[in-house]
Amino acid sequence: MPIYMLQDEPFSRHFEGLRPFVRQCGNDRRGRWALHDRRLLDYLMVYIKEGQGVFTLEGKSCVVNPGDLFWVPPGKLCSMESRGETMVCPFIHFDLIYRNPESHWNFIIPEHTYNLTQWGDCLHPPLPEDSAFASMAGRYRPSQGDYICRLIEDICYDSALLRPFHQIDQTGRMYIVLAAVLRDILCNAQVDKVLAGRLHRLPDYIHDHIAETTVASCADFCALSESYFRKVFCRIFGMSPQVYITRMRMRLATEMMVDARLSISHISKACGYRNPQNFSRMFSKAMGLSPRDYRRGVQG
Repeated sequence: MPIYMLQDEPFSRHFEGLRPFVRQCGNDRRGRWALHDRRLLDYLMVYIKEGQGVFTLEGKSCVVNPGDLFWVPPGKLCSMESRGETMVCPFIHFDLIYRNPESHWNFIIPEHTYNLTQWGDCLHPPLPEDSAFASMAGRYRPSQGDYICRLIEDICYDSALLRPFHQIDQTGRMYIVLAAVLRDILCNAQVDKVLAGRLHRLPDYIHDHIAETTVASCADFCALSESYFRKVFCRIFGMSPQVYITRMRMRLATEMMVDARLSISHISKACGYRNPQNFSRMFSKAMGLSPRDYRRGVQG
């Protein structure tokens, strides 16, 4: 069950009128589980990180494997169940169009729910027919799956922290997720399969070499000149490679901050900053707090 997209529209027009709203998200390791037939009021996006399952949408079943993304539109009948002992599948329930007060509900739709009439005001409104998101449904295998997975995990992680203005942050992060999914579909055809494969592995390369990664080393990894690499990277990821590297470093820094045994200087070096002052400046710019203030907040 592939996701079908409109291929000939300018990228930006698909975001006109959208204002994402994250309602619920999670990233737990699950044992055997199943959610039987039900219709949803909102959108659901599930990324399969580990394990295997059988997901069904409107009576059409498919096996989902690591690297698959499954998109469930509102009002569609869906069911999901795992195969095997464990499964990791970060998910997000969300609205594409925020409405006040209609978007402010937070309850679980019971299994075997076929009629949504009693919650009619909460049902997400239809999108314009010419929106690419209006035609998305079912399983899709993004070429930049690792990158999209990390974006979804970032939303789950940020949601758990409940920082001030976290809902605004979630909206901004959701725009990035939606842009990544749409860009992957619309732009993937413009990149040959060999290069697409290298770009697909690039997030893992950056993650594994975060302390010494540079734009030049990333270009070498993709076997491209640095100038052409910058151009292709921006087209696929929607940001410059340096911005992406910095974001991954800041994410690692926030994870390391939880361990009180690690000094700010140690975290700085592990994230690729030899000068702790440069690290503190970049961290404060990205997170809105100094490393020490952020650590106090996390550790309570």
